Amino acid sequence: MVDMKSVIGKVKDVHQQTKDAGRDAAQEAVDSALQELQGLKPLLARAGFSLGNITISLGLPPGIVVAINHDREVASGLETLAAETNLTNIQSLIVKSLKNAYSLTGMFQKYGYVIGQLSVEVGLIPKVTIVLTSASK
Repeated sequence: MVDMKSVIGKVKDVHQQTKDAGRDAAQEAVDSALQELQGLKPLLARAGFSLGNITISLGLPPGIVVAINHDREVASGLETLAAETNLTNIQSLIVKSLKNAYSLTGMFQKYGYVIGQLSVEVGLIPKVTIVLTSASK
């Protein structure tokens, strides 16, 4: 005869182990992403950008949203950054996002706007959010 308390106890143990493993994996993924972002800071600075707020959503999978600020003229700095060859996946994603966003600058200027801030959501499906500000400030 099956002891139901024993079965329920084993199910709870397996559930807790799975939960702990998922939490550990999420923590490792966030730690790795933050480390990659730290390595991107000097490259961004040379190209005229800086990291802004970093928003982390905990879950499976975890999500990270990185705000990128435009600090100075980026015309040549962005090309130099895009030519960088030793970028990690996250760094490359952010650089490509910057390049794609800034390729739309002419259209934005036509309507009197400039890119004020850009946010890149790093996750299973990357997402870029562009915040436009009035060019007549």
